[in-house]
Amino acid sequence: MTWPRCVARIFVALCCVLPATVSAQVADTVRGVVYDSLLKAPIAAATVIGLAPGQEQAPQATTDADGRFVLVASTRIERLTVFHDEWERVGLSALDAVRPQGLGRWTPALATPSLETLWLRLCQRPIPATGNKPAIVFGTLRLADDSTRVSGAALTLGWEPDVFIEDQRSGKTGATQNTTAVTRSNEQGEFFFCGVPDAAHFGIVARGSGLASSEVLLLSDGRPVRRIDLVLGDSTVRTTVVGTLHDESGVPVRDASVSIDGTPNVVTTGADGRFAFTGVPLGTRMLSARKVGYLPAVVPAEVVDRNARSAANELRVSMQRGVTLEGVKVVARRALNRDVVDFNRRRLSGIARYMDNTELRNIPRIQDALRLFPSLRVQTANNGVDFLVMGRQMQASITTTSLSMAGCRAQIYIDGIQADTQFLSVLTPESIASIEVFPTGAYAPVRFRNFDDNCAVVLVWTLGFFLR
Repeated sequence: MTWPRCVARIFVALCCVLPATVSAQVADTVRGVVYDSLLKAPIAAATVIGLAPGQEQAPQATTDADGRFVLVASTRIERLTVFHDEWERVGLSALDAVRPQGLGRWTPALATPSLETLWLRLCQRPIPATGNKPAIVFGTLRLADDSTRVSGAALTLGWEPDVFIEDQRSGKTGATQNTTAVTRSNEQGEFFFCGVPDAAHFGIVARGSGLASSEVLLLSDGRPVRRIDLVLGDSTVRTTVVGTLHDESGVPVRDASVSIDGTPNVVTTGADGRFAFTGVPLGTRMLSARKVGYLPAVVPAEVVDRNARSAANELRVSMQRGVTLEGVKVVARRALNRDVVDFNRRRLSGIARYMDNTELRNIPRIQDALRLFPSLRVQTANNGVDFLVMGRQMQASITTTSLSMAGCRAQIYIDGIQADTQFLSVLTPESIASIEVFPTGAYAPVRFRNFDDNCAVVLVWTLGFFLR
């Protein structure tokens, strides 16, 4: 047999064998879609894992922007499990789908439970047939030992509606109605708020038997169901909290300023993004991180008894870059735009006093600008540099309610994060877009309201934060 004829026979043999071999290895292909019934949109970046008996490694895929996925296995795929990082917010761990017996081609469509289903399950009654868009906030309460559930504790939920009402007395449109709801945890340590506005920012606090959580902020994410688990702790018991700060790519963020409720300290992250606090009260606390070029990060941190669980207070916090150098591109547009919209609506309402950049640029120091607000009093230290911002204290009696300069310290927020005059003093008037001052906390949006007192609230917004 000649060499060319031998090669030709081998080639023909391979052409006959290879297609059969490949078809034997790829025995099943499943194409499907994952859908969010709460947001009424496909779910991207969900992890889909298939169960294919006889295959050593389970087939796995990630959904695309349209929620679609493709799984390929050498044996028949009998079951699917879908995970997503965001589902913990609604108390959902995973979705499952079982392939019907005898079904040939399988094109499954998996969806999260609808609001009607969750309402019936969590609120134990059908969803009300109203024109409003109601939402559910629920969760659990536990002690700082990180295991014991707490029943009978009081919870207060406050929110700022996403609508403006008409002030009947003045005939002007724009005054906002801040609203609160109260409930108690049940025997299993669970709590439920059913029927709150679905687009609102929430502030929630829990108290019971001398124990409490911090005031926890829940920013609106568009979902009508939100979950928050709270830890009640003894504020007189202190512990250590450590953690790392990183960006969306997992790279450590150095030289960022980090603060946590319950301590006056502000720490700076090291080259490895690590930070540490000592003397932090037990319970759920709000932790905030700031750095130029990043969007502020504000997250609840569960501070538990380290003696009960030694590794419990190791935190991992993520920040997003706010501005890139490709033109001016802002990430997390929905969260940022919400703050801009809320700011503009509050300004139209007339319930606060404002000073914008056109006025501020003619004022030499930030403390001089704050002195121009009638509801504030600025006290400068002997060194002429450090200062305190004082506000009016609400005083109530049986016969009257009045405002007086009682020496309460005003609550200060910079770009939505609670700060103090140490941060405020390093800002130049030219770097500030606007200052808004609420005479008492009762007039402030709920996310900036202190549940413990009713002093003035100062919101400072920098130009970098409003850059779009």
